[in-house]
Amino acid sequence: MPVAAPFKTLALTLTAFLTLCSAGSLANDLSSEALLYRPTDTLSGWRQQLNALQHYSGLECPDTIAGLHRAGVTPDIADTGPGCRYEGDFGEEVVFRQHRATQLIDMQRRFLSNYEESGFIRVKGPSDSITFKTDSMGDLKTLESLWALQGEEKGFTLWISTIENHRTESTRILKAFEELSARIERRQDDDFMFEPNG
Repeated sequence: MPVAAPFKTLALTLTAFLTLCSAGSLANDLSSEALLYRPTDTLSGWRQQLNALQHYSGLECPDTIAGLHRAGVTPDIADTGPGCRYEGDFGEEVVFRQHRATQLIDMQRRFLSNYEESGFIRVKGPSDSITFKTDSMGDLKTLESLWALQGEEKGFTLWISTIENHRTESTRILKAFEELSARIERRQDDDFMFEPNG
């Protein structure tokens, strides 16, 4: 029995509306799948995994880590390597990058030089970091810190911008990314062990 014209029009309108609603919810979804627009394989060197993105170089970026949410990926530039940007609920901003192990000293020197030339004040930061005070708003001060995490095959840098009052957050975040970088190194070693002989 044919469907009456008014019901057919209503069904088509409802279908179009639901399609638009689902597209809008994907645009606001911070998960890996939405960030990559649901590819079948890879996009710009990134592959979707369960709750994470993985770069072809081996860098892994979880959707969430240490209470932070991944907000995007950074370009894979020859001098810096691929990375991911994270944001936290208390205004924390974090960038985690993977480099060749030999690049770490250069990355630290560049960070130190650029911040000193910008007139920022170097302060004592959390363990083994290069830290600058970059902004003051009333009693709150923004601190930006850089850590170099040396692995056997790869090097990693972790940059954190946080309000001084949340300084303990930096230590907690650092520990989580140290564990992540160690896991990436272990996985790359395991992948190498199981590569077929050429």
